[in-house]
Amino acid sequence: MKAKPYVFLLVLVALLIFILGVRYGQKVEKTNKTINYLISLPPTQPPLKTKPLDYLTYRSTACGISFLYPSSLVVKEQTTTNILFTDKDKKNQMILVECPALNTIIDFDKPEASAEVAFKKQKIITDIYKRDGREYYLLALNDFVKNKQLICEIEKSLFPLFEKTLEFISPTP
Repeated sequence: MKAKPYVFLLVLVALLIFILGVRYGQKVEKTNKTINYLISLPPTQPPLKTKPLDYLTYRSTACGISFLYPSSLVVKEQTTTNILFTDKDKKNQMILVECPALNTIIDFDKPEASAEVAFKKQKIITDIYKRDGREYYLLALNDFVKNKQLICEIEKSLFPLFEKTLEFISPTP
């Protein structure tokens, strides 16, 4: 047997081990440089302390409803059958709740779109309106027992809070 092929294979294996070792060393060096860079960065400012959101409860025995709303909203208009909440600077309508008699016809503008939303574990179709760069859901809920309907126009970001906290209460006769 000739020794030349074995010597040649041994040289190739040694060369392969050398190349793999160099590549591994480059990877380790790159990781070390990244870690040293991250360690050298100065610490960031701690987050500013923010005031937690406060919520208030709106309760209307005339409409037979109760729900939570952020304290950043104010009541702009209120009657026995409707209430309008706006933001503090009173520029943007955020929540409008109306509770007319069941047979009252209310004329709405043509919606931008319609969507299916979950409301109290039921899927209902809602109209979507856009004003001032905001999206609003329009919900119409009927209560045939009390001969009332509940019409809510609510800013999209407030819908989850409204949906989770809306309760039907005993209305005043």
